[in-house]
Amino acid sequence: MGRKIYIPKDGLHSTPKRKSEPTSIKFGRSYELKRRPLQLSLFDAIGFLPEEEKRQLTITIGEKEERELGVTLLSIKKMDFALREELYIQSYQNGNTQEFTGLARNGTLTDGTLIDCESIDGKEYNAAEIRVKIGDLAKRAYGENSYTTRKLTEATLRAMQTGLTCRNVYGDEIRRSLLWLKAYDYDSKTKAKYQTIVLTARYSKDIRNNFAIHRNGVLNMLGRVTDAKIELLSLLGLQDKTKPFVRYLPQLLHDLGLEEEYKLRKKRTMKTISEAIAAMVGCEIIVALPKVDKDLKGNVIKYTFILNPNYGR
Repeated sequence: MGRKIYIPKDGLHSTPKRKSEPTSIKFGRSYELKRRPLQLSLFDAIGFLPEEEKRQLTITIGEKEERELGVTLLSIKKMDFALREELYIQSYQNGNTQEFTGLARNGTLTDGTLIDCESIDGKEYNAAEIRVKIGDLAKRAYGENSYTTRKLTEATLRAMQTGLTCRNVYGDEIRRSLLWLKAYDYDSKTKAKYQTIVLTARYSKDIRNNFAIHRNGVLNMLGRVTDAKIELLSLLGLQDKTKPFVRYLPQLLHDLGLEEEYKLRKKRTMKTISEAIAAMVGCEIIVALPKVDKDLKGNVIKYTFILNPNYGR
């Protein structure tokens, strides 16, 4: 699909009439359950491979040009969160909370284009469409609206459109695209760039599972975003918020993808965990620092988290 200029029926620079924002942002529980590692979860067939074969796979993000502009797997994770937040908001504001497809309805985009449903886990879901200011998306994903973050946002979106390529040791490869940059236009007064984006049906499926998360741009509340913070946020978000959540250190290291680092740099890894936990207090998913049980040598055995029952409301 080539890039084209999309002119809304009611004017070039018009935006949909919107209601106030929802009280919470919602993410798919199924998405969070299989999000780690993100790049492998995008390829359905890979989920059935033995762990040894998974470790031998090579992932390439977008094109060399985008990677040279700073696009990484962490960039993809941040943008993925931001797009889901924006999709939920636009679905809510446009009275489309049955499909959660943003501006699109019943598989029809705003310009009348029909897109076939996608079958996921035996059910059919429609693609989604959003129209968003690049600066707003940059703020949501990277914490600030600046020339640098706007350029990174556009590079990340292009990489997500190109897709992630997965290659095995024999040279076989598959690629999955996450979105289509359908069109863009500029506001005549502010010169702001607006991007119309079509998201794969997986986004609307995930949001319809109603996994709640903080509404005010959760990534902006985490400070410097790291993989460990994103993984811990997702792990805590899946738990029953009315009960204490216990995690022994070996399992937590596995959950956060820190097992190998812990073997090499124990103190540094424990600092990474402490920073991630502090960020969870900062974004209010837990009410206080967890209780920490230690052995006689002072080594951490387990953490007991008390989750905030009102988080995401």
